[in-house]
Amino acid sequence: MAKRKAKVKVKSRIKTGLAGAPLDRGFMHYKDYIRTEVDKKDIAGLIRNYIRMHHTKDEIKIMFAASDWQFYLYTHVAATIGWTNLKLEFPDNWRPELVIDNYINDLMIEGNKRIAEKAASVDDSAPKSRSPMEILKIKTGDMLANIDDVIDDHVSNHKINNASTAFEELNIYSKFQKEGTAYNTAKASFNHIEKLTEEIELLLTKKDDQLTESYKFMKLSRQKVLLAFLIDIRDDIKRYMLNKKATRKTRAPTIITADRQVAKIKYCKESVEYKIQSINPVSIIGASQLYTFNTKYKVLTEYLTSSPKGFEMKGTTLQNLNSSSRSITLRKPEDILPDIQCKPISRINSIWKTLTTKQKTPNGRINNDTILIRVFK
Repeated sequence: MAKRKAKVKVKSRIKTGLAGAPLDRGFMHYKDYIRTEVDKKDIAGLIRNYIRMHHTKDEIKIMFAASDWQFYLYTHVAATIGWTNLKLEFPDNWRPELVIDNYINDLMIEGNKRIAEKAASVDDSAPKSRSPMEILKIKTGDMLANIDDVIDDHVSNHKINNASTAFEELNIYSKFQKEGTAYNTAKASFNHIEKLTEEIELLLTKKDDQLTESYKFMKLSRQKVLLAFLIDIRDDIKRYMLNKKATRKTRAPTIITADRQVAKIKYCKESVEYKIQSINPVSIIGASQLYTFNTKYKVLTEYLTSSPKGFEMKGTTLQNLNSSSRSITLRKPEDILPDIQCKPISRINSIWKTLTTKQKTPNGRINNDTILIRVFK
């Protein structure tokens, strides 16, 4: 009698990706697994399938018009959808409906925006380029996704037992320099890494049960290596930000022409009573000394400035005055004003000393009663 062949037992393959997601350790561990162990395309597929199942054709068309990175970057949304599909219980502090609704709303906004941009580019003969803010947003999203990929590779590569080895391979500072990464992108990357660093630091204190459970798959020695790796990345980004800030071009101050500075000035062009006319107000700009006379209150004013730029005007107010500026009331303006118009400064100072009324400090305002008598450059 022939012997029966023994059945060969085929070892089942170890499940990976979404199929290997742990379900017995709670949502937070599941969420971290999605972030570190699942490919971008699987994350995007999970979110896209949810949208197909729960939204109309028109809504799907709008949302699918959004950028690709918006379907794989938000791993916490993918984890929330996956956990919801499994009909498992969430932690008390996690609001799945709010997480998904907020994400869908943002996706609708982005999708509509992209559709409008595409329509505009078709309508116009010359295609419109993206705004600097849009370009920055896209580059920042790509950079964050790239950094997450590197961290995920580090977590999954169990052969790396030294943070400096992995860090040298990444060399985030050189990468930022080579690509000319914008300061705001670097700042967003820093904030992202800082958050992860704080999470691992808290994990090592063993004061957070959820984190301890979530990172149970990682040995303590690996957790410490991961922390050192994150700190290296964070510090390198900070160095880049400091250097970027130090070499940032200072915006040159806008030079406002004399004509524009005096465009709104209100002054008295001529006084018939005192038989005196004002000079052109443009000549005030850049001058170091100005004499004015208020015809209503008979006040003579001497304005002085120590600024190398001389006087400037802002609206109807004289700028850059110094504390030596002075005003005084004239009893007989008709006797004093002709000398102010033509005499040298030394003679004017001598005349001023003979005046006996109380001297005041002017405020620089020029109005419809003000005669602009004379300037000295």
